[in-house]
Amino acid sequence: VAEARARVEVLVEHALGSGLHVPVIEVFAGTTASVSLTHVVRGEGGHAVVRIAGDVGRDARIDVRSFVLGGSIVRVELTSTGQARGTLDARGLVLGRGTQHADHHLELQHASPGMASHQLFRNILDDRARAVFTGQVTVAPGVTGTEATQQANTLLLADGASAVVRPWLQIDNDEVVASHGATVGRLDDEALFYLRQRGLTVSEASRLLTGAFASEVVASVPDAFREELQAAVDAWLA
Repeated sequence: VAEARARVEVLVEHALGSGLHVPVIEVFAGTTASVSLTHVVRGEGGHAVVRIAGDVGRDARIDVRSFVLGGSIVRVELTSTGQARGTLDARGLVLGRGTQHADHHLELQHASPGMASHQLFRNILDDRARAVFTGQVTVAPGVTGTEATQQANTLLLADGASAVVRPWLQIDNDEVVASHGATVGRLDDEALFYLRQRGLTVSEASRLLTGAFASEVVASVPDAFREELQAAVDAWLA
């Protein structure tokens, strides 16, 4: 809970073992407050259903950064509502290999005028890993001046990897700025060729491009936690 005008940065990590983990995280930002939550899932096995609920106060902001770096089957559910001119910014990164399955499911409610929500999610999948992204934004009738953006991008590193992306906008009035986009694909052949022409090996070029794909999410993490997350990404890519 962040009271009015407070500034809070929180890191929550879950190291999965055997069995099912069902953590619940509630975030409340009071009037003009700012809360940054960085959530990380690690572990070689185990299942998890993570529930994150955000309540954004008037003129307040909540930033959620979700990193799924391990686990066998992981589902992260993010819901939010709020008051006038509140902002919810959600970004996530999935690094999957083997038979890992990661699912981000967002339900963001624009229930007051001037609210804004932004979503940016990246999946990097190898072997037979699978990712699912569902981003639902609902703008209630009569709620004017709101803004909603969604972007979900997946990079497939192997033929057996797969992703399902479902952007979902439910808008019940006209005075709204909204956009969404989704891509699923492989590393760009021209970019790989360009880097190889400059002396990089195939693996070095692939690692560089894959790291750049993840960097926009990692760069949005608060300074206090960014180095740790960058090291985790680098270790996965090595």
